[in-house]
Amino acid sequence: MSSFVKMQHYVPRFYLGGFSSKGVINCYDITNSRKFPASVENIACEKGFYEIYKHPKNETERRLAGIERNCSKVIYKLIESEDLGSLKKQERIVLNYYVVIQELRTRGMREELRNILAQLKSALVERGLREGEKLYDEIKDRQNEEYYKWWQQSMFVDAPEFTRMLSSLRCVLVQNESEMVFWTSDNPVTRYNPVDLRPFGNLGLLSRGIQVYFPLTPRLSLLYYDPTSYAKLPENWKITDVENVKYHNSIQLLSSTRFLLSIDTDFAMADDYLRENPDIRDTEKRFRLTVK
Repeated sequence: MSSFVKMQHYVPRFYLGGFSSKGVINCYDITNSRKFPASVENIACEKGFYEIYKHPKNETERRLAGIERNCSKVIYKLIESEDLGSLKKQERIVLNYYVVIQELRTRGMREELRNILAQLKSALVERGLREGEKLYDEIKDRQNEEYYKWWQQSMFVDAPEFTRMLSSLRCVLVQNESEMVFWTSDNPVTRYNPVDLRPFGNLGLLSRGIQVYFPLTPRLSLLYYDPTSYAKLPENWKITDVENVKYHNSIQLLSSTRFLLSIDTDFAMADDYLRENPDIRDTEKRFRLTVK
């Protein structure tokens, strides 16, 4: 009998469970504002998401399951203690490694890679590259799901280096004591940077002004930030103002591939935001990058 895992999660079930009630999580589809409950078994997953032709079946799924087993212990410890200081140095590294892997493994990351290649081809065509030329054909041959899967999974090799970069940022455990809960999404590790660094990009982990958000539960979220650009925050930072929570949730909305996820059924803020900014519903536009 085949051991092929048909539905493969790019956001782990153990993580989604923290935003669910008895295994049911509330979902909001940003493409059409549809709201619906779903089992954590059936959201943030796709059939054969990691499977590559002629590669061993379930190879990547098994690797990620091993990472989840090791890292979930640290995450559960942090959630229970609500104290970043409760983690030992090695546990902090494990936590940061998990955050890196979570960012790399999603559908959102794959869409970013897809658009990098598409924009690269468009930029080269504008500079005179023509169909039939070797470089054009090489890029075209790579514009398929199998290549994007391989490219995405090859980035896992660089996870230790990305972890080192993430660890150079200051980390804060944000404790939400407001009346609104934190949302998560199908692309839960999000980057934001208010500093304009043009003509360069500003979302690198070593970019001046970078911020990285990762909600852990409806009441807890990790925040990593550039220590050279912002005043030092308490390691465990309590927030009571709902506007701070709306800010966190708006970043999840902007970074989600398609679904916002919450223990709560109230997505009124998302309705309002999308009514005022309807272009955000177009996932392809939001993930499109400009290559100069």
